[in-house]
Amino acid sequence: MKTSLFLLPSLLVIALSAWIPPAAIAGSETCKNVPIILTNATPDEIKITKLEYSDLDNRQYRTETGIFGVDGKQNLEQKKSFGRTRDLEKVNNESTQFRVTYRHRIGGDKYEPPVTQTSPKFTCRNDMKEAVKVVLTN
Repeated sequence: MKTSLFLLPSLLVIALSAWIPPAAIAGSETCKNVPIILTNATPDEIKITKLEYSDLDNRQYRTETGIFGVDGKQNLEQKKSFGRTRDLEKVNNESTQFRVTYRHRIGGDKYEPPVTQTSPKFTCRNDMKEAVKVVLTN
């Protein structure tokens, strides 16, 4: 009987630690099927090297991997667009924004140093009907 009394507080701690308030879960859900369109409005061909999105509450950027193919880069000619649909972690029903890193092509295999551009803020929702458009102009 004494053994079971000692186990009771331990079981209570385990049960309480497993319970997560619904509000905490809501902020950590994945925002699914987010359409993204990147458009090159610069005067040059560019090479996009990184797409990130921000958890604005924590000011933490998360890198989207596998979006640009095998080498992790996407060349984009002037006035062309590139689009994908992605799932974004920990920003469902939250305000977020994209940060895109890219390089202007100088000629041949040569590119200028990287530049970054941030999209306007938007609220991420599952199955968004309208694409998040990021027009690259720097």
